[in-house]
Formats: sequence, C-alpha cells, structure tokens
Amino acid sequence: MSNYSLFTQLGMIGVAVAILFVYIKPTYTAIQTTLDTTQTYLEEADKVKKVDDLLTEKVSKVDAVSAADMAALKRYVPDSVDDVLVMKDLQAIFAALAFPLEGLTAGGAGAATAQPGVLGGAGLVPHTFSLSTKVSYDDLKTLLKVLEANNYLLQVNSLSLAPSDSGLIGVSMSLATFSRATTTAKAVAVGEEPL
Repeated sequence: MSNYSLFTQLGMIGVAVAILFVYIKPTYTAIQTTLDTTQTYLEEADKVKKVDDLLTEKVSKVDAVSAADMAALKRYVPDSVDDVLVMKDLQAIFAALAFPLEGLTAGGAGAATAQPGVLGGAGLVPHTFSLSTKVSYDDLKTLLKVLEANNYLLQVNSLSLAPSDSGLIGVSMSLATFSRATTTAKAVAVGEEPL
C-alpha cells in the first residue's frame, strides 16, 4: 500500500490545482500577452521598414535630378511670382517687338489647385494678367510665339479678337503664370488621426 493516506493524496492534488491556477495559469497568460505584443511590434516594425524603403526610394529620385534640371524647374515654375516683374516682362516683350500695348493689368494670385501627377500632387497657384493691343494677324502669331518661348510658363487662358476697319485686330488676352503652392507638414503623434 501507499505510504500516504487518502487525505494527504487529496491535499497534494489540491495543492497541485492551486499551483496551476495561482502560478502557472497567470504566468502562461503573461507569456501569451508578451508574445502577442511582440508580434504586434514586429508587424509595426515591418510597416515602418516599408515606409522607410518608400521614403528612401523617393529621396533617391529627388537626388537623381541634376542641378541644371532643378534650376530649370524653379525658373519655369517658381516658388513665388512677383506680379510687377511679370508685368515688366510683358511690357519688355511688347517694346522689343515694337507692338502697341493698350492695357495691362494684374489679376493677382488665385486659389491653389491640386495637379495630380505634377509636383507630387502639390498645388499650383495661378497668377492672372490681362492685356489688350491692336496688331496685324502676323504680329499676333509672332507675339504668341514669343510668349511661348518665355523663361517661365505663360499660359493663354482666353483670347478674343475683334477685327477693325484699319486692318488691325483688336486683341484682348488673359494670361496666367504659376507658382508652386507651399505646403505645411504637421507632426502627428502615434495613434492619432491626421487632421
């Protein structure tokens, strides 16, 4: 027979069950929680690595742009536009071509518009100008060619022509040039939604 009595054996079973519920089960639960947290950290670290890789790829594309190309881009679509300088440029074009400039006004900067695929989706701010003149048809073609060959973008938004008895064409033209919209980045704390 056994050296232990029935009550001793039942007590030992009770102690074993108590150890199971008091020590082993909470320890197992803590280990499982730690494993779940570790898995979450690993998944988040993988997401961060993907974002870092994407950022590295984008930075390498920006760094691959030559200094000459970057200077040409900043000249063609600058960070800001001085309306007075554009008006002086337009007056200089008319003076160089010896065309009469009857009226020139600046409409100012408009609201930024998003341009998908252009400048990474950044908006462009239009700056509008209106001018009027009377020139011949050949002179109008020359004027449009000179405006097209300008150092910065001058887009013809509207063009209205009115023939006159003198053989000249009354021209009313609306032009626009563009600057890049400035963007401000806001820091977002971990777990918060961006504004």
